[in-house]
Amino acid sequence: EPAAPGAAGKEVEDGCSVFHLSSKDFVRCPSDKVETWVSSKAGVPIKKCFKVKQRGYAFVTVATEDAEAFRAALEGASFRNGPVTVKAGHDRDPNSNWRKKSRRDGEGEEP
Repeated sequence: EPAAPGAAGKEVEDGCSVFHLSSKDFVRCPSDKVETWVSSKAGVPIKKCFKVKQRGYAFVTVATEDAEAFRAALEGASFRNGPVTVKAGHDRDPNSNWRKKSRRDGEGEEP
């Protein structure tokens, strides 16, 4: 039976799924601490975890067969005091740079 759209994360070429995890408490938290926490909560092997220290999100890659178990384990979990949201990861749209858009629309310009 096929999974619901987005339930398994974005599938990449090598049989893995990518998830976007976000929490207000991820901000300024080092990548290794987030990765350790994700590994302990997920109950499935983590292939890759990417996080920038200043941001409140991380991208986590797991095997496609582990994707639903990963999502179920982390959806609604708490990191420190903040809830964690799990979404399917997706490629960045090169045309969606908000800085370019605000300048192009004239919103970012001074009168």
